Amino acid sequence: MNRRHFAGAIAAAAPLSWLRHALAQDTDAARLAALNVRLEGTLIRHTPSSSIAILASDGNPGAPYRVGAEFASHWRVHRIDPDEVILSARGGSLTRLLMRQAHALSTDGPAPRLPSVRVDALPNPKMIQAAEDEFNLPAND
Repeated sequence: MNRRHFAGAIAAAAPLSWLRHALAQDTDAARLAALNVRLEGTLIRHTPSSSIAILASDGNPGAPYRVGAEFASHWRVHRIDPDEVILSARGGSLTRLLMRQAHALSTDGPAPRLPSVRVDALPNPKMIQAAEDEFNLPAND
């Protein structure tokens, strides 16, 4: 299966001030600064190259998320676990994203390590259907 990979980050149950500090201390994460949207306790960032970072201060699975006009997508979070986030998007350049923890980005200072995730974009309907079947995800509205 041909998938495009994107870098991202997720930190669960952390205050946004802590997340901003952690991002400021990490050179890789600091580049994820093109767009910040805070909705329902979740900070969503992406760069012009469509790298994604989701920094969750709290989770509200099943709630719809709307990101900025630059990305032009509706997001739905299906599951937020300590080591996994599954979400879907409709429209924009990335049709379906499945996020899984891959490795941790180290940070300086008092902030603990910020785990990162691999983001797989599933660009065609057959791949999307396969992902929905595999993860038992409802189709986007």
